[in-house]
Amino acid sequence: MAGKEKIDLYLDGPTLQEIEAFKNVDGYTFNPSLYKKLKVTNYIKFTKELINKTNNRPISIEVIANDDENCTRQGEILSKLSNNVYVKIPVIFTSGQSSKKTIQNLVDKNIKLNITAIFEKSQVKEILPILKDSKAILSIFSGRIFDIGIDAKNIFAKCQNIFTKTVIAGLYGPAAE
Repeated sequence: MAGKEKIDLYLDGPTLQEIEAFKNVDGYTFNPSLYKKLKVTNYIKFTKELINKTNNRPISIEVIANDDENCTRQGEILSKLSNNVYVKIPVIFTSGQSSKKTIQNLVDKNIKLNITAIFEKSQVKEILPILKDSKAILSIFSGRIFDIGIDAKNIFAKCQNIFTKTVIAGLYGPAAE
């Protein structure tokens, strides 16, 4: 690897026992499907248990709602559980509507975000100006992109290029094109 780039390793959906066993990770990430797989019956109670096990490492917890108002409300609740919580927001709702308004609402409240289910560079271009002064994780779903027969390396490289050029040139300069 050229330079001094750091890759963070996040464990996706571990059980409480797996969190204990895998101490050499940078953080953890969860979504409603993973909670269901873990047979969680109380979302907030289990999230608090997870937080207690993570030794203050970043933990991303996804909202359940599928609209701006409820995602914003849930994001506020989740963010108040601990300083190491990143609220996961899908980049689009299942309706196909952008979650840009939700992202803006939560950034305005200084809530750390993990924008998830990113599949296209246009999605990165749309949300990057909102995230410019915030703490955020962008989760590009490379595995699923490969699964549908598209070369995710190209999409990831384009997203990375947009991010790099935008940050270096300023969010509204020609490099953001």
